[in-house]
Amino acid sequence: MGLQNYLQHVETSLIRSARQGDLAAFNRLAMDHQDSAYNLAYYIFGDEKTAETATTQGIVSAYQRIKSYPGSSFRSWVLRCVLAACQELSRAARTGPVSRSLAYPGGADFLASLPLEERVLVILVDIEGLSYTETAWIVGKGLDQVRSGLACARMHIGESAALVG
Repeated sequence: MGLQNYLQHVETSLIRSARQGDLAAFNRLAMDHQDSAYNLAYYIFGDEKTAETATTQGIVSAYQRIKSYPGSSFRSWVLRCVLAACQELSRAARTGPVSRSLAYPGGADFLASLPLEERVLVILVDIEGLSYTETAWIVGKGLDQVRSGLACARMHIGESAALVG
């Protein structure tokens, strides 16, 4: 059994235990994906405290709903729960996500200027490295919508860079 198969087997076993109420198993799963979950929230809000709150709320929500876990990628499912928590926090604040200067891995500082939907797509695909299929599932959109949203986001980033440079 290769390493990837072994890790998948361990995750599947932990998911099974968590669905039966094993909090330690769920905590192990959550720890495996907490960095990605926090990064998503941080890149949305640009604020550590709000990102921590959204990450915690998303992970708690995932635990509360573990029995309804659909059996897809656990990482994608946790990110979907965290994204929902981010959206809920934004609605509750009635101000939307904080627009701050966030570094884009390409070296530009234009991520925060994107509309929220485009920013989320860039975070999931370009920063977290998720596939278009996983991203589509997380955001609840079709593959064509993800592709066109990313194209628009990348175009906006390019336009902003051209204005500055």
